[in-house]
Amino acid sequence: MRVSVLVVVFLAALTGLPASLRRIESAFRLTSGVRAIQDAQYSSAARVLKILEQTPGPVWCENMVLTMKAHKDIPIEPGIEEFLAKAGIWDETAFVHMISTQKFGVIIMRDIHNGFFTNATVRAIETNYAATEQIGDLEADHYTVFMPRQRGL
Repeated sequence: MRVSVLVVVFLAALTGLPASLRRIESAFRLTSGVRAIQDAQYSSAARVLKILEQTPGPVWCENMVLTMKAHKDIPIEPGIEEFLAKAGIWDETAFVHMISTQKFGVIIMRDIHNGFFTNATVRAIETNYAATEQIGDLEADHYTVFMPRQRGL
């Protein structure tokens, strides 16, 4: 009997039952903790979307879904482009120039210092844009809003 129970538990673990239970929990918001996290994420996303919609011209937001919802063009796909730049396959010069010349009315990122972005991209953002706002709970889902710096300051 004990062996059969252990076999069932082992097989359940192999079949992805724990991951399935987490997806069910997330989809149906069974606990107050999941509800609080999702509410924070929705609230952050709504604030970011509003900023993107209200910003004239090009924007760059790490969350491409929000960029699309704001009816804005996606300048690059950060995951692919940054990986290719680090591998030396994509020349990021033109994109970094867009940042350096403040072509984006706003840049909204989660964390530019997480090792994901190239040094040139991070330097261009820090030099030409100022972090003006943190949106969201750092534990759930947060964004930093970067606005163009005033020239000559």
